[in-house]
Amino acid sequence: MITPMSRIDAPYRLFCILVLAATFSIGGLFAVQAPVGYAQSADRQEQPAGKAGKQELPGAKVPGKQSQHSGTPGAGAGSDQAEGNQRRDGQRKDGQHSKDDRTSKRIAKFNALSPLQLVLKEGVPKNAIARRRLKENLYALLSVAEDKRSAKRISAVVERVWLTSGSETIDILMRRALRAHNAKKTKLSLKLLNAVIRLAPDYAEAWNRRAYVHYRRRDFRGAAGDLRRVLALDPKHFKALDGLGTILRESGDDAGALKVYERLMDINPMMPGLKTILDELTRKVRGRGI
Repeated sequence: MITPMSRIDAPYRLFCILVLAATFSIGGLFAVQAPVGYAQSADRQEQPAGKAGKQELPGAKVPGKQSQHSGTPGAGAGSDQAEGNQRRDGQRKDGQHSKDDRTSKRIAKFNALSPLQLVLKEGVPKNAIARRRLKENLYALLSVAEDKRSAKRISAVVERVWLTSGSETIDILMRRALRAHNAKKTKLSLKLLNAVIRLAPDYAEAWNRRAYVHYRRRDFRGAAGDLRRVLALDPKHFKALDGLGTILRESGDDAGALKVYERLMDINPMMPGLKTILDELTRKVRGRGI
């Protein structure tokens, strides 16, 4: 017998059955999918670090691995700026080293030049100490010259050094005196040389040029006096030695002339005619005692 309550219970039971069936279906779906996800997660955790790194998503961080631009916000830009500064500093240092290297090379090249090359390239120095040092170096080269041609070149440079006083006024007066002498204006030349000697009594070449003027005027005593003054200021002045030797020979003082030419042989052995004169004087002076 079906009661009213039974009519109500039947639909209710049907509804409950449908609800339970739906619940079991959804639960089974989740029961199937969940283990697969866990297995994949477990596989990722058990992979070596190298393999796991290959599966990283863009921007993901791996424990133990620091980002290149880690730190506070803006640290990446600061790092780039620091690297840029380091590169610029390195470039500046490299540039400074290159400049220093070029300077060293120039200095080495300058030092490698011979005194003769220095004069031809740089001119005669105005500084008296540098000029004296240069002159001594040229004398050293002259004493070991291999042939007459080399000696002539060195001698010409030495004479340029002699004519450089370091004073523009003296140099101008000397040029005028030499022009006057070449024009056979002996009195004017002597007057100008006297003025130079009064202004610069330690300038050896003025004494040497005046000695030659005295010699041309046949004033041998005056010439010899000036030449001795030259040699007191510059003992290796080979023109003064030659002039003094000539005056001594012409005055008959062969022994004195021999000493002078022997000194000259040590300073300028390639001087034209020197060996012949020295041999002649040696035979005259030392041959007498045999």
